[in-house]
Amino acid sequence: MQDTKKTKAQLIEELEQLREKVAQLEAKERDFAPEDSEWRFRSLAENTTAHITIVQGDRYVYANKAYLDYFELDAEDLEVLDPEDVMLGMMDRKAIKQAETAWRRAMERGDRQFRVEYQDTDGNWFQTNVTMMEIDGKETFLAMSFDITEHKRAQEALAESEKKFRALAESTTAQILITQENRFLYANKAALDHYGTTWEELSARSPQDMLVNESDDPEECAAYAEEQFRRGDGRFRTVTNEIDENGVERWFEFHVSRLELDGEPAFI
Repeated sequence: MQDTKKTKAQLIEELEQLREKVAQLEAKERDFAPEDSEWRFRSLAENTTAHITIVQGDRYVYANKAYLDYFELDAEDLEVLDPEDVMLGMMDRKAIKQAETAWRRAMERGDRQFRVEYQDTDGNWFQTNVTMMEIDGKETFLAMSFDITEHKRAQEALAESEKKFRALAESTTAQILITQENRFLYANKAALDHYGTTWEELSARSPQDMLVNESDDPEECAAYAEEQFRRGDGRFRTVTNEIDENGVERWFEFHVSRLELDGEPAFI
């Protein structure tokens, strides 16, 4: 700010003082920012269930509480342990090969990050995200491992449940259809045979066109179904008839249930 009561020399001196103060503030920011950043990192790392390690060469630079607790280690143990020995001790040959492949491919892509999933020798599943960086001129690896055992077990249970459902559905004479948002998600062999079609052909058609008679009003059918669902707590049963290709009248009893798949209503 210009001050007409000050001489040019005074103004220059004041400017130099201001520059010195700015330099001091910048120096303090450089001095304290790393400490503040490290404090924030440790605060986060020590309060997460993820296993976090920082490794340089053949030694640990850091391992958080979750990692130490899982391996039943003390911080002092890190000074004498080889990180590679610890990791290899919990991974079978297949998992080791997967990790090496993921690392090699990342290097070939010029990528500084890679991810690997593996099952340890205790049967627990982990997803490990590794970031490669340089600290103090040394190659450094930051690894974060998440226990995904429950997720894997849920996937396996779902796959086993689907396998059992398909085994039952494909061996029954009952026709089974699953629809969502006016499209077919599944049709068993009995249903495909009844309609004389293939899954490729059926999946390209609309359930409304397939299942509602031409003489019926689609909106009235939808309103009727909604009312039946309301009365039957998400389920209802109805009887219908049709004339087959030989001119024979056949009667069918439909059992319909409303469920939720991937957060959206579906019908079986």
